[in-house]
Amino acid sequence: IGYLGPIDIHKGYYFAIDVLNKIYELGFHNFKLHVYKEFDNNLPYIVNHHPYKYEDLHEVMDTLDVLIMPSQGYETFGFTVLEALSFGVPAIVNENVGAKDLIENGKNGYSLSNSKEEWESVLLKIIQHPYVLISMNKYIVENQHIITFDEHASEIEKFFYS
Repeated sequence: IGYLGPIDIHKGYYFAIDVLNKIYELGFHNFKLHVYKEFDNNLPYIVNHHPYKYEDLHEVMDTLDVLIMPSQGYETFGFTVLEALSFGVPAIVNENVGAKDLIENGKNGYSLSNSKEEWESVLLKIIQHPYVLISMNKYIVENQHIITFDEHASEIEKFFYS
């Protein structure tokens, strides 16, 4: 499980920790939360990484089976979900995330409410049945072509100048 945001309330870090603590307390210990910020933590399931640079994004996404964005405040579209999908990584987002429109529930991720119970249910399903993520990855790779910025610029140029 990957979390790429800052360690704060607004981006949903503490919300995610509450959810994952509950799952861990239920006896499910077969998951790791990869956090790309340096900070002190004492939770056995967190793997701290140094902050990443954009050129390292491929390596970051290769370490993740799923990206979570549990934002507690309203977010603009942003690129993190789009980037995850472009690498075949399913995303679980909060309904506050602008890029929720890219998510097809159960196909390439999940768009969830602010309910901790709903997040617990979905994450527990994934932890108990990781093949769900394999089928999501397959769906993304086979059905979602994410164009590069260069491709987008080329399409605009052809549309307006051809």
